[in-house]
Amino acid sequence: MAPPHDIKGVVAVLPAWLPWLAIALLIALIGITVFFLLRSARARRGATRAAVTSEPVLERVTRELNALDVPVPFAGVAREDFFAVLTRCVREAIAAGTPIAAVATTVREISPKLMAPHALPLGVDAGALVKFLETAELVKFGGGVSEADLSPEHGARHLADARAWVAQISAQRNPFLQTGGED
Repeated sequence: MAPPHDIKGVVAVLPAWLPWLAIALLIALIGITVFFLLRSARARRGATRAAVTSEPVLERVTRELNALDVPVPFAGVAREDFFAVLTRCVREAIAAGTPIAAVATTVREISPKLMAPHALPLGVDAGALVKFLETAELVKFGGGVSEADLSPEHGARHLADARAWVAQISAQRNPFLQTGGED
């Protein structure tokens, strides 16, 4: 008979790289978890912000337009600032009340979108709106508009048009639209 083997001296040896692999996997798992948690928190915050700010944008724009008056004298920086406020308010109202991203785009980029059928609420004259935005852009960036077209009477008419457009967009706003004017 063969003598029994002694198992006291047998030790299981793990490969040297196994603990490092376990640590790397643990770090990767933690990183992935943090990434998805941050992404979902950002998405929730963004959805809440869009839902919360969509209607107040239209209210704020309406309040700003109602408080705005044609500056006297209607020239120079005062006129440029007047048109800058008008266009910002109209663009924010379009972005908040329609699916058109009108805030950070040029008139040339949004004109076809504004002219598309059913892009704007009923009663909003897309041609007049585009003409207003083109005129305001020329005033803001220095030229191409005759002084006769920039009289205080024309400024008052542009202000009345802007108020009417914002009121029409606010009245017929799609309640399912979740934009906040920041597209």
